[in-house]
Amino acid sequence: MVFRKVLAKLGKGAAQVDLVLSKPEISLGEQLEGELVIQGGTITQEINKIDVDFMIQIQNDEHQHTELVHRIPLHTAFTIQAGEHKTCPFSFDIPENLLLSGAYISYYFKTRLDIADGVDSLDHDAIQILAPARLKHVFIALEKLGFREKVDSRSIEDGMQEFEFGPLAPRPDGVKEVEFYAVLEDDGIMLFMEVEKVDGFIEQEFKQNVWIDNEMLMDIDQLVVFMENLLQSNGHFVNPSVFQKKDFYHRYFSGSKGAVGAFIAGVLAAEIFEDVIEDAFEELMEEEEDEEVDEEL
Repeated sequence: MVFRKVLAKLGKGAAQVDLVLSKPEISLGEQLEGELVIQGGTITQEINKIDVDFMIQIQNDEHQHTELVHRIPLHTAFTIQAGEHKTCPFSFDIPENLLLSGAYISYYFKTRLDIADGVDSLDHDAIQILAPARLKHVFIALEKLGFREKVDSRSIEDGMQEFEFGPLAPRPDGVKEVEFYAVLEDDGIMLFMEVEKVDGFIEQEFKQNVWIDNEMLMDIDQLVVFMENLLQSNGHFVNPSVFQKKDFYHRYFSGSKGAVGAFIAGVLAAEIFEDVIEDAFEELMEEEEDEEVDEEL
């Protein structure tokens, strides 16, 4: 018995915790459900508490930063008998304004079983954060118009997550790239959209705030027509020198519960957000550009 106690204090034969999620992916604003499973070890042990930490990881080849998004305390002190099996339900409301998962953005839950006078048990569970249906329909509409999301999409610029789409083939209207930020309101979505066009040797960039109500967002066919008309009509766009990203950020994004990425911008310290995230993405883009130049040579 004494030997088992010593081993349990060292983590051998100690109680274990396992967070079992109902699914590996979840959309912004939805409730994620699951079950917390605690398995007793070879001896009776006192558990101080259980914490589930929702973590974000921003990474590239040279930079990696992990930050706590939200801590979920799930249990007060209790005793787990040797071999005992305990379960309790788990649920977590995914904030509406997180960054979406992507090539450089990932999330996971870190569950800690705090064992009194022993080595804590840890469990890690990855989770994909997806766009809600309304925003996903914007992606689908662009895909139906012959665009696809770029590899370097979902990067961070000016504290916002930017979505970038390019045409699969040259378009008659000369649209070369579509970029936008999104704010999810109760009755629709506000986009800050930038459209880059090429007319011969002349490149132009048009910018506009675009409001799309829920009725149109839920009708893919109508949304496709709306987006196509928007891309073809330069008259709907304001002069880039007049309309700036910072105006959109301060008016619609800063403090908004539905701005994609605003939650993370608030969680991370300013110096972390700027130095780690933005610099990391900039370096990634520079590396990709250098590789493209090398390939051309």
